[in-house]
Amino acid sequence: MEADLRKLNLDLKSFRETSKAIFFNIRFKVFDMNLLDEPMEIEKLDPAIPSFYYNLLNRTKDPNLYSANSGKFIFRPGHNPGKNETVTKSKGGKTDKSLFHNEMQTNIFTILEKSHEKGSVGTENDLGYQTKVDVVVKDNDNYVFYEIKTSQTAKAAIREAIGQILEYAFWPNKNRAKKLVIIAPPSPTDDARVYIKKLRQEFGLPLFYQQYDVKNNLLKNEV
Repeated sequence: MEADLRKLNLDLKSFRETSKAIFFNIRFKVFDMNLLDEPMEIEKLDPAIPSFYYNLLNRTKDPNLYSANSGKFIFRPGHNPGKNETVTKSKGGKTDKSLFHNEMQTNIFTILEKSHEKGSVGTENDLGYQTKVDVVVKDNDNYVFYEIKTSQTAKAAIREAIGQILEYAFWPNKNRAKKLVIIAPPSPTDDARVYIKKLRQEFGLPLFYQQYDVKNNLLKNEV
């Protein structure tokens, strides 16, 4: 605590004169916790939290951690571009990857919108439990989910995306999409092609890989 006060250039005299008996920690056992699969933000006016920081009051009720649309996927067309450049960059770092992802998402949205009916392509569509799909294409009453990766190889992109995109489509017992497409800049190797094909044939997963050609700004054929 002294270190925190010192960082703010505050006088430590009063703090040091305070009896240690008034300081305490709240402890609990890990197995007594009920962790959510996805962290949920508690509403500001939730009646279960009638307090501010450091005021300990008795709990009146459990907080409302689930909205009315919890777990319900609602398609929303359109795209709100994320920023694709920043003043501070760390080469090869997370910031660059995030900015590149945003740029790819905008370009891919534009490409898909041109090849589909107006209002049938949307980005960052919420699945109802604080999880969003990069790009969604509405095909009549069905949907195609796209997961965008900035990986250096097709294998790495598939590895990183497969768990996410399967969860998006099927968690916990849903069937939200008829087709799942992983998009990344690398060209698929022969092994990647064989692997994706095996997943479709042997396990019945509607899974595909599609290269985004960065140089020419186009989507290659799905494999």
